[in-house]
Amino acid sequence: MNFIDDRLRDEKNLYDVCRRLSYLMYKDNDTDFPTDVYGNILLRNHRISVCKPSYILSFNETTQTLYVGVRGTKDVNDCLTDAMGLPVDFYGTKAHLGFVQSANYLFKKMKDALSGLNRDIVITGHSLGGAAASAFAIKLKTECPNLKSVKCITFGCPGVISIKSVDMCYSYITAFVNIGDIVPFACMKNILPMSVGGAKSVMNFTNAMKNVKEEPTPLPLSMATEATHSKVKSTWPLLVPPGRIIALGLISKDNPDDIGYVEIKNLREYFERIPEGLKIMNHGIAFYGEMLEKALAKMM
Repeated sequence: MNFIDDRLRDEKNLYDVCRRLSYLMYKDNDTDFPTDVYGNILLRNHRISVCKPSYILSFNETTQTLYVGVRGTKDVNDCLTDAMGLPVDFYGTKAHLGFVQSANYLFKKMKDALSGLNRDIVITGHSLGGAAASAFAIKLKTECPNLKSVKCITFGCPGVISIKSVDMCYSYITAFVNIGDIVPFACMKNILPMSVGGAKSVMNFTNAMKNVKEEPTPLPLSMATEATHSKVKSTWPLLVPPGRIIALGLISKDNPDDIGYVEIKNLREYFERIPEGLKIMNHGIAFYGEMLEKALAKMM
């Protein structure tokens, strides 16, 4: 029992540490960077361009852990990266071009610092940052077998790899998605109006992007397992967030603070359409932090 308790405690701590780092990535300076948690900064880049996201690499000597944080969408360069949704070959699967190129950029910048290190590495990010982080994690697992372990935790990650290959990274990537967040559904298959049945999906996508001043709203966790929409037929591959996908949402509709979590098992049923009722405000990193904190409190 103690082993199980320790494992859950470590898991909760990992999720919380990644949540905090993903939030810190949006800050314009590192004055308040908590070196007691993440260690000293080895590499940092604030200047970005298309497919060259802002990132940080730090090393905690006490825990012998490397931390990589990648910033999410914040300016027009990030938006252009998001829009580069052409599926390309990526380690035996199909993946989003913009996120693959972002991962290649991160690898190029960090490979010398990581070369020969037998260390644990934790990678995290929100939104675009989560997409680039997960693609980077896949690349590291393939190209750097010397690393002791690779763990990647993402928040609000959009579609990155083909649903047919999602098991390839199930053991080392965990993706948290808020029920009601539009971004995890975002891939060419779901948002191109040329798709059969795509017009409805596009309309739902457009509606979700409106009313950006609305408050984020927790939605029922039951939506993670309910099939309520027709599927979109398209020649484009369905791209989904990599790894094990955990939904955060309401357990009780009568209590907005009663937040729980559930693993999404049937990914195709969940992601192969854009449902009604989603909103962009459920995508914010601060809201993800609130939802995760409440959900983690329920972990044994």
